[in-house]
Amino acid sequence: MINRLVYSKFMAFASRSSAGNHEGPFRRVRVRSLLVLVGLGLIITPVFWLPIAAVVEDEDLTRQLLGIAFFTFPLWWILRQRKRANLSLMSLVGESPAPGTVVRSLTVVLPLGLASIGSVYLVYYPLSFLAPGFVQIWLLDPIYFVTPPPGTDYPVLYAALGGLAGIVIAPILEELIFRGLVLQRWAHKWGPRAGILGSSALFAVGHPDVLGAFLVGCVLSALYLRTRSLLVPIACHVANNCLSALAELVFSKYDMPGPFDVAGVAEFQSEWWQGFTCLIVAAPWVVYFLRRNWP
Repeated sequence: MINRLVYSKFMAFASRSSAGNHEGPFRRVRVRSLLVLVGLGLIITPVFWLPIAAVVEDEDLTRQLLGIAFFTFPLWWILRQRKRANLSLMSLVGESPAPGTVVRSLTVVLPLGLASIGSVYLVYYPLSFLAPGFVQIWLLDPIYFVTPPPGTDYPVLYAALGGLAGIVIAPILEELIFRGLVLQRWAHKWGPRAGILGSSALFAVGHPDVLGAFLVGCVLSALYLRTRSLLVPIACHVANNCLSALAELVFSKYDMPGPFDVAGVAEFQSEWWQGFTCLIVAAPWVVYFLRRNWP
C-alpha cells in the first residue's frame, strides 16, 4: 500500500502538465545538452587560469575560483531547460515540506556517510591490487575541500570559497539537475525506476566514490519521490557536505588521519577493516530504506 501510494503520488507530480501538453513539460528537457555543456566547461574553464593567477598570485586560491566559475555552465543549463520546458518554480522544486519532514529526512545523512566510506573500500580495495597508480592519484592524493593547503597565502578566503562551493552551490545545482530535471525527464521516458537508476548513475559519474554516490543518488531520489519536494534532498545534500567539511576541519585541527588520509596504497589496503565495518553498520539501513520507498 505504501509503495503504491508513493508511486501514484510521484507520477501525479512528475506528469503535471502545461496547457495543451498532456505529456508534461519535462519531455522537453534535453539531458544530452548537459553532457555537452559540462564537457565544454571542462575545456573552457582552465583557459582562465593565467589571467586569474596573474591577479590572485596564489595557485590554491586560483583553483578554488576556477571551480566556482565552472558552476556557471550547469547553472546556464538549468535556466535554459527551465525556459525550454516552460517550467514554473513549483513544477521544478515541488511542494514546501513540513519542518518535521525535513528533520526526519536528515536522519539519512549519517548512514549514507558510512555507506559511502564502505563503498570506497568495496570498489577501490580490489582495484588497488590491479591499478595501484590510479588508486593513488584518483583517491589517495590529498584534495583540500575547506582545509587550507600548507603554504597558501589566503587560508581564510580559501576555506570560505571551498565552503561556498561545496556546501551551498554544488548541492543546490546538483539536486536541481539530477533530481529536479534528469530524474523527471527519464521517469517520463522510461518510468520512475529507470529514472531513479539512470539519474543516480549519471550523478555518480562526477564523483570519485562512484558506488557511494550512486547509493546517495538513489536515496535522495526516493526522498524526493516520497516528499514531492526538492527542498528535502537539497537539505540532506547540504547536511552531508557540511558533515564532510566539519570532519575535515576536525581531522586537520587535531592532526588526526581521515578515512583515506594514508601514506600510500599499501596502508590503504591494510585498513580494509574500516570499510568492512562501515558496510556492516550501514548496509542494513540502506536496504531497508530503499525497499520501503522504492516504487
